[in-house]
Order: sequence, then structure tokens, then C-alpha cells
Amino acid sequence: MTAPIVPLPVCTARPEAVSTVRGIVLVPDNPRLPFMRLHRLFLAFSVMVVVGSIALLAVKGLNYGVDFVGGIAVEVRTPEAADVGAIRSALGGLMLAMTAIT
Repeated sequence: MTAPIVPLPVCTARPEAVSTVRGIVLVPDNPRLPFMRLHRLFLAFSVMVVVGSIALLAVKGLNYGVDFVGGIAVEVRTPEAADVGAIRSALGGLMLAMTAIT
């Protein structure tokens, strides 16, 4: 013997606390947001952003850092201002390929 199926009551009313707070309507009862009316505008914007990104990639290229180029980055801190010229001349004698001293 099976139990009869009893339909549950359906609540169609929106709770008062969700739609209004202190007399201010937060969510209208019948919201009509025209999402699809502007879909062509947003599609055109998306295409422009993608084409612009590809153009920048083609023109500027990628900036490969030490992680992808290979090499070592060394940061040295001194208690007082360092003599950049002395550091360049000292490293110049080591015959390193690329040194950037700033």
C-alpha cells in the first residue's frame, strides 16, 4: 500500500523583509531588466577588447622576466648611498652578459 501524494502549498508572495526595508523598495515586484536589448553593444565591446589585446601583443610583444629568460637577479642594500660607478666598474671586469645597475 502506497501513501497518497499530497501537493505542498506553494507560496507565491515575496517576503516583506526582502523587497522593502523601512519603506524603501530594494527589489521591485516585477523587475524588467533589458539585458538582451544591448547584447550587440556588449558583443562589439568584447570584440574590440580582444582585438586590442591581440594587437598589443603583436606590437609590444611579451616582456620575459628573469623567470623565463634565465639568469639571476641580485638585489643589494647598503646602509648608505652606494657609488654606482664603482659597482659598474667592478662588475664590468667580470665579463657578465647583461648587467643592469640602478
